[in-house]
Amino acid sequence: MCGIAGILNKSNAGVTEDLILMLSCMHNRGPDGVAIKVGQNKISSLEPSDFSTPYNDARFGLGHVRLAIVGGQLGRQPFTSCDGRLTLEHNGEIYNYKQIKNKLKSPHHCLSTSDSEVILHFLEEELARSTTLLEALT
Repeated sequence: MCGIAGILNKSNAGVTEDLILMLSCMHNRGPDGVAIKVGQNKISSLEPSDFSTPYNDARFGLGHVRLAIVGGQLGRQPFTSCDGRLTLEHNGEIYNYKQIKNKLKSPHHCLSTSDSEVILHFLEEELARSTTLLEALT
């Protein structure tokens, strides 16, 4: 089972450091990869030796320790949508993700074969047709 973590802070201080600490405590839940996204920074894949590396801080961050079931090395999360508006972390397995992927209308930049990335692009399409995120989710 993967481990996910998220932080929303009132200031730009300590988010990255706290996120890395949280993920290091969950490392046994996801031995196949670690990645973080802090603010609008690009997603960074980490190795345990990177846990002490300084990163640009922001008010929010997401992190993921991964137990790979589907998607291989490129399936490290969190994923960011093509338009950059959504970032997703997911723990679980979507059994019909290949059928969902085949139904996606616009071309997406799928970087992996992960079921989680397919969900992100599906939500991206739904949000484009909806007026609110809640409407897109229903």
